[in-house]
Amino acid sequence: MKEIEITRPFEAFAQHISPEENQRILFSAPFGSGKTYFLREYFKTVSETTNTFWLSPVKYVVSQNEDIFEYIKYDLAHQLLQYNAIIQELKAKIGEAQYAYQYVVNNPKDIFKLLFSALENAPTELLVGDPITKGINKIGKMGNVLVDGLTKYQDYKKKLDSHLATTNDVLDNYLKETRDIKGSIFEDDLISQMIRLGLDKIKKPGHENVLIVDDLDRLDPEHIFRILNILSVHQDSPSGGNKFGFSKIIVVCDLKNIRNIYIHKYGGEVDFEGYIEKFYSTNIFDFSNEQAVAMYCRSDLTADLSDDGRIILGEYLHHFVKIGKRTVRSIVKHHLKPNVQKFILVSGPLINYGNDSKFESQINTDGFHSDAFYIETSDFELIKIIKILLVIFGDYESLYSAVKEAVRGPNDIPLDCLLPALKVIAPMQLLMVNFDTPKNLAVSFHQNEEWPHKGANVVRNPYIDIFGVRVGLQLKWDRANPYIGQESFYSNEAGLISEERVKQQISRIPDPNYKFTMRDLLSALDGAIAFLKIRNFVDRLA
Repeated sequence: MKEIEITRPFEAFAQHISPEENQRILFSAPFGSGKTYFLREYFKTVSETTNTFWLSPVKYVVSQNEDIFEYIKYDLAHQLLQYNAIIQELKAKIGEAQYAYQYVVNNPKDIFKLLFSALENAPTELLVGDPITKGINKIGKMGNVLVDGLTKYQDYKKKLDSHLATTNDVLDNYLKETRDIKGSIFEDDLISQMIRLGLDKIKKPGHENVLIVDDLDRLDPEHIFRILNILSVHQDSPSGGNKFGFSKIIVVCDLKNIRNIYIHKYGGEVDFEGYIEKFYSTNIFDFSNEQAVAMYCRSDLTADLSDDGRIILGEYLHHFVKIGKRTVRSIVKHHLKPNVQKFILVSGPLINYGNDSKFESQINTDGFHSDAFYIETSDFELIKIIKILLVIFGDYESLYSAVKEAVRGPNDIPLDCLLPALKVIAPMQLLMVNFDTPKNLAVSFHQNEEWPHKGANVVRNPYIDIFGVRVGLQLKWDRANPYIGQESFYSNEAGLISEERVKQQISRIPDPNYKFTMRDLLSALDGAIAFLKIRNFVDRLA
């Protein structure tokens, strides 16, 4: 198996989604593979140029087909109201006189009707004086008769026009009436138009509005095709683009599962490809478990790990998913960053004379000004990985049981990650082998045959043979930075293992057929977990 690439998932999806003509995307992966997590994390990275809207059809299944699109509009309207461009939109304010003027201009018949009615019903005691004043009631009554006559004339004209309507008029009215029918596939009522205008308002130049239809694999088989069919008939606007003018519509599902259900429901002779291709413009984006695990391993939850640590964690997680011990969903649902409790694992005397030393008294070598040392949990990358696995599996017993089963199962899988494995596991292996003889965890002092003095003149760092390679630690202590016993002896921000030296050792492996396998990686994890349990460190880690 190739080493898991922790930078590729975003790049692969960005390349797939970026072409302008790719307006409909089918995002496929098995249930529990972390599809939603991946998409949410991806669109966070492009949030400056992309507005995302999410639909979850799970809540629509109790409704009639014609009502489902109304609920879709409700969800979109609700999400639109979260945008400042919509919230801060101000209604134009005009004065009372302007309101009155607009009413008069747009409703002249109503104004005359009101005026004539007032004249017709004026009190008789007010109508004194000249003959014109006395006849004002009759003027009002005559005016109302004229207005009524005008109304009848306009109604007759409209009726006559309907009989004389052209083909264009009839068809145009039909289209307008159809667009107002709730649930119609051509429905474009006021709310639909306002959603489209709202989406256009929040879309800045060069930006995109993206609709994501998620959670289809949570639906019963009957409801999957019901929702898909509703989405398909509402997908095309008369202009040929996506409904509501969305730049992209992403349908998230497990294509293999949908294909199986479709064949079971309609038979193997029915053209499934012809049915499903309406949901994507170019080709299907297949999201793999390996990509999902890699996505998790590059997240903030693993920020305490080095790149090598993330690679090894990815190998472990991918294998646990592969053998069914965990789903990607159960992995990526953890949003708490695991912290390793820092405490001392072992301490001991720093004085360690090598077997080849022949001096009577030790002269303290430059770089080591303390008689004792200690080593902490935070120095071991493998312990950090185990802590993350404990969080994912929930408890020690579940993790230990899964590891034991994985060790016994088929695991002779070649891996291309020997170098990161050595850098991550060798320090822990050294600790485990020498825990009861802590002096072997420290440096040892030696003397050359030619050295004329009685003190040591050679300092050797501790080393361990693992996976057929000899790996020595790289300590940071020297004359300029002496160890004085006030921090962990294995503390080294630059890394405990020299990559160049390990590469040299790997190149010297004598067996040309040597293979580093998943079995080696699992055995190391198994041994480390057992060690932490036996030494009573598990509870403190958890």
